Amino acid sequence: NEKSLSFHSKALKTAKEYANPKAIANAYINIGRIYTKLSDEEKAKTNYFNAIKIGEKIKSYAIKSAANSSLGELYKKLKKNNIATQYYIEALEDILQTDNVYLQGIAYKNVGIMQRLVKEDSESLTSFKRALQKLELVDDKRELSEINFILGEFYQDKKEFDNAIIYMKNSLGYAELSGHQEYIKKGYENLANVYEENKDYKNAYDYLKYFSAIKDTKFISELEAQIEIEKKNREIALINQESQFEVQEATNRTYILLIAAIIIFIFSLILYYNLRQKNKINKELKRATDLANKSIQEKEEFFAFTSHEIRTPLNAVVGMTQLLDNTQLSEIQYKYLKTIKASANNILFLVNDVLDLAKLEKGAIELESVDVSLQEITATIVDSLSYKTNDKPLKLTTNIDQNLPHYLKGDPLRINQILLNLTDNALKFTKQGEVNISIALEKEESNNLTVLFKVKDTGIGITKVKLNKIFESYQQASVDTSRNYGGTGLGLAITKQLIELMGGKIAIKSEPNKGTEFTFKLTLNKSTSTKEKQKITKVEPLRNLSILAVDDTDLNRSIFYDLVHSEKHNVTVTLAEDGQKAIEICKDKKFDVIMMDLQMPILNGFDTTATIRRNSNNPNQNTPIIAMTAHAIEGVSKRCDEVGMSDYIAKPINISHLYNKIRALTKSTVPDIKPLETVSSETQNTKAINLITERVNLTELSALVGGKAPKIIKYIDLFLKNIPKDMALLKNQFKAKEWEEVAKTTHKIKGNASYMGISQAKAILIEIEKLKEDVADIDNNTDIVDTLEVILNQSSEDLTLIKQNLTA
Repeated sequence: NEKSLSFHSKALKTAKEYANPKAIANAYINIGRIYTKLSDEEKAKTNYFNAIKIGEKIKSYAIKSAANSSLGELYKKLKKNNIATQYYIEALEDILQTDNVYLQGIAYKNVGIMQRLVKEDSESLTSFKRALQKLELVDDKRELSEINFILGEFYQDKKEFDNAIIYMKNSLGYAELSGHQEYIKKGYENLANVYEENKDYKNAYDYLKYFSAIKDTKFISELEAQIEIEKKNREIALINQESQFEVQEATNRTYILLIAAIIIFIFSLILYYNLRQKNKINKELKRATDLANKSIQEKEEFFAFTSHEIRTPLNAVVGMTQLLDNTQLSEIQYKYLKTIKASANNILFLVNDVLDLAKLEKGAIELESVDVSLQEITATIVDSLSYKTNDKPLKLTTNIDQNLPHYLKGDPLRINQILLNLTDNALKFTKQGEVNISIALEKEESNNLTVLFKVKDTGIGITKVKLNKIFESYQQASVDTSRNYGGTGLGLAITKQLIELMGGKIAIKSEPNKGTEFTFKLTLNKSTSTKEKQKITKVEPLRNLSILAVDDTDLNRSIFYDLVHSEKHNVTVTLAEDGQKAIEICKDKKFDVIMMDLQMPILNGFDTTATIRRNSNNPNQNTPIIAMTAHAIEGVSKRCDEVGMSDYIAKPINISHLYNKIRALTKSTVPDIKPLETVSSETQNTKAINLITERVNLTELSALVGGKAPKIIKYIDLFLKNIPKDMALLKNQFKAKEWEEVAKTTHKIKGNASYMGISQAKAILIEIEKLKEDVADIDNNTDIVDTLEVILNQSSEDLTLIKQNLTA
């Protein structure tokens, strides 16, 4: 090792003299590997990180991958498997940016091995199979032998012997073709073990004999003995049967033969009849199963085809109408445009019904638990459907219980969908009178509320005969309903399933020509949110603090720095763009508090915090750490506690909440923030500028920065700079079906969009973030990224216009 270290050190020196960055990086990696063998963690890490920095500087993903893989090897040797797994994943992400298929296969294999060590079995199986796909492309028989063997062992452990045998035989075949002696021996031995576990002793015996030609083993004799015992037992049983038969034959051969012949004849007739019936039933059953499977497959294909073929041109129609809406229009043109928009949205509504039904039947819809305002949802529905009352003597009214809190916890997208379906349905079948949406508080408990929803109309009503079928798919009240009123007959079926998914139950009362009333109850958790809109609150500033802010997003870092850093009050903010840089900074300087983003490249917030907490030599081991997250707090709080975080705060950050949390953790004597002055967001230097458009709402951002136009402009510029790069990255990841990376990039975009108040993108971003490697999900969301891009492009145009007005 000492000689090897000397040679590589000379190589490093030479590479530096010739200023060859790739050679320098490779020398650092080789030196790090020697220190890994010597178990010198710190020196090995230093060399690997030096290589990573060079790789980032010269944009060499291969170098970064090699260095991260070596870091994984180091931590694997040190028995720190979770950290090792993270570095192997980083290595994989880097090498996937290159065209080196062989190294991609090796990286997937390394990740799979580590995932199996940390008991992530399903993830490891996925990684091994991807490794197999990559290595098959380059036809590396030696590596193919090893990866097939690993897969065989995986299925052997799961007692799935058929799969285990297939992969073990593949491994043995590749090993023999490549002359891989180790896996030839392992192949014969393990196949024997698998067959023995599967109680196939003959094949087990055969493979042990093959193995004996390579290596002697005591198991052969044991298995031979077992097979011999079974053989003798069968011979003894046959001899006994033969003896009994001879005794009976000697007693009355003719009588026994006659009885036996009759019994055999009767049994043959019964067996023949039963076999005919069984074959007939099996044929019918197979035919019915084939028809059912074909029907399901055809329906899924139809849903996917419908989604792509209808939504693609429809998105263009919706996008163009929104762009046209921003131009100067005459009154009659605006009226026509409004009709086009309404019609396009109706078509989109129908398409979504078909897709939602497919997801519900498959069980692919997951519910959110975030802040939801029933008052805001109802107001939005009234605004969006009020045009349907213009041409008939009909009123759309609401009745909202004043005792209902403004915010509860639930899924706003699905609650909106339920009420929108019921209200649109009521308006469709009501020519005159009233459609009323009623929401009332029925019962309150310590942590939740039971809310009663009613949608009542004075429409055509439904006969008693049809009431029981109205919630079935593709069903309507009469055969001419679709012709006279339109619709697919899916809305109520979807509504019923969504309500039941939330733990509720829908009921209906109706009388022909008098009207219909739909009622349902939902139990929703209470929210602690105290959001206030379009308010600017002056707050008592922080004083005499040193803060480290760790976040990978330019916009988030810039906003935090501008809000908190203050030379006047001696508050310094140091910025780090990822967890690894934060750890390096923490070694040299003590901070009063650390703000930690959770989703970051290289090292995420959880692992960064755990590393800081474990290192007793780190001056910030006990420094308060506050998590910053765009996730729902309920989903991350437990993990934050596990790694040693002190508190957490949601993005976009509320400055009052942030200051109070920092004061509480740093034991400051300054009292909690109290509103000193509350004024309208239009009283400061943005008073003449409208910060709200159809797609953008900057009032909360304005409140956050005290209404200062230069800062708003600065953050708009950061958003406009970063969003095209983020969207290009997201589209590439989506196309490559790299779902973990898709979720990370989507999470980053969601945080930026939140600061810009782009609420229209929120639901789409949540859907993208939840996508998994599921064929139906992919088929039903082929154009979802394009839809997001249209919204963000239009929002960017609005932001550019606001910026121009602020600058003028």
